[in-house]
Amino acid sequence: TTGGGAATVVQGSGEGATEGPGGAMEKPPGSPVGGSAAGAADAEAARVITQLQAKVQQLEQELEEERLESRRREEEEERLTIILKEKERLLAEAGELMKEA
Repeated sequence: TTGGGAATVVQGSGEGATEGPGGAMEKPPGSPVGGSAAGAADAEAARVITQLQAKVQQLEQELEEERLESRRREEEEERLTIILKEKERLLAEAGELMKEA
C-alpha cells in the first residue's frame, strides 16, 4: 500500500478490488459483492431482461401469425381473381352468342 490513506489496486484480488487505508479489501460500489443494493439491481435487471425476452417471443409469434394470415389472404385473393376472370370470359362469350342469335 501507499502512505497517506490512499486506496491502491491489488493485483489478483478480483475485479476492481482495492486495498483500503486499513489494509482491508474493498469492492467498488455497485459491484456484485457490493451489498444488497447491487444484488437488488442485478435481480431487477434480470427480471426486466426476462420480461423483454418474453415480450420478444410473443411479438415474434404474433408476427408469424400475421404472416400466415397475410399469405392466406393473398391466396384467397388470387383464387377470387381467377373466378372473376372466368366469369368475365363467360359473360363475354354469352354476349357474343346473344348477338349471333
